Amino acid sequence: MGDRLRCEVVRDLLPSYVEGLTSDVTNEEIDLHISSCKECERLYNEMKAPIETPMETKEIDYLKKVKKRTNKTIFVGYTIIVAMLFLIIGIRMYIVGSEVNSIGNYNSLISKTNDGTEVLVVQGELANRSRVYKKHNITVEDGTATIKLTDRVALPWEDYNDFYVGYEIPNDVNRVVLNEDVIWEDGVIITKEANEIYDTKHPYVGEMPANGRTAVALQITKFGQYLNSLQTKEEPYGWTLEFSDTITKDKIFNERMTQNAYVILSLIDNLGELSWQYNNGSEIITKTVTTEDATKALGQDIKEYSNSISQFQKLLNELYL
Repeated sequence: MGDRLRCEVVRDLLPSYVEGLTSDVTNEEIDLHISSCKECERLYNEMKAPIETPMETKEIDYLKKVKKRTNKTIFVGYTIIVAMLFLIIGIRMYIVGSEVNSIGNYNSLISKTNDGTEVLVVQGELANRSRVYKKHNITVEDGTATIKLTDRVALPWEDYNDFYVGYEIPNDVNRVVLNEDVIWEDGVIITKEANEIYDTKHPYVGEMPANGRTAVALQITKFGQYLNSLQTKEEPYGWTLEFSDTITKDKIFNERMTQNAYVILSLIDNLGELSWQYNNGSEIITKTVTTEDATKALGQDIKEYSNSISQFQKLLNELYL
């Protein structure tokens, strides 16, 4: 390669040169030639440039359009799905509603219509102030009618959550339940307080946490703090409440504690006596009520009052609790 390459030779070598198939010596000669020959440089640049056919250009444009259309379709699809979800949620929250899980205060009573028909009336308020009563549903099974309330989310201008249910009790129904509370049984109206206290019924006085739940339901702590001591070695089993605060109104305190003792003796199956001890400012006083005392005072076996919630409600009514 002493002499410079002619254009014809360079043009024959250009394809191999472009592909990188020529030797370093040949590459040097071709580079030298191209730098001084405009025509060969032009041919080289044309060979080096990528070849794109009209068909490929059309295919690329088509693929771009398909991708753009697909992305748009996906976006519209997602938007519709999200909108549908919000619509379903809105319908569920504001139109359909859901079953009420928690009820606040309520009252029940028996009302008579003009023709003498007795109707159980229940009215109260929902525990959740941000929801409003929508409707109720009543199902009957094995002599028990269960009332289930449905509520919905309150609209901005709705600030009430009261509910009202009227139910004409059929002859084959002996119990009516509102959510989990018994509100009527065997002709007796059952209060919310009776449900709360009766739910603490348990068999053994040795179960101190269960005893505590009964005391809380009866609001015994309003008389002050107290310590507990149990006698479970032999019958009659006993429970003593030792109050630490000074009690100045002995009569009122003992009357109320006697009533509480009757209730507690009825609710704890194996409890034989309940005692309480307190300081009246001048001396330590201990009072005790036994099952025999309670039975004699009420004219009925105290334990029988807890056989059913309607019997228990009668006990509370007799004690004015």
